[in-house]
Amino acid sequence: QARRSRSGHITYFASGPISWRSVRQDIVALSTMEAELISYVTCLQSATYLNRILGNSSKVKMFGDNQAAISYVKNHNITNRTKLISIRIHWIQERLSSNKLEILYIATSQNVADMVTKPLSHHKTQELLKSYPPQFQVQGEY
Repeated sequence: QARRSRSGHITYFASGPISWRSVRQDIVALSTMEAELISYVTCLQSATYLNRILGNSSKVKMFGDNQAAISYVKNHNITNRTKLISIRIHWIQERLSSNKLEILYIATSQNVADMVTKPLSHHKTQELLKSYPPQFQVQGEY
């Protein structure tokens, strides 16, 4: 189990975080890109569920810090290495094609989801907390 990557995401609605999750992935990823693709599926499942509950039909914007994974999904590539997760990737690609999903790149240094996937220094945590939308910035010392 120690070789499994960790998926994590923070879901925002109306500029505020309403849900977050951090979980060890069910399958062993063979690369960082594959681990990121698995995380995208987990994130999109959560966002789709929350959209249904909230009666929201707007496009989901998902941010990822792995350019290879973003390119892979957008360009409909399926290779021997990713056959194991190809059905999950196809689901994401369908959401993209139907304009229900937009995947955007975010620099790793600004990826707030890192707070739920890996141990961070006090300084890095403070930097990420400051990147929240201004009306939701966390005040005080932690």
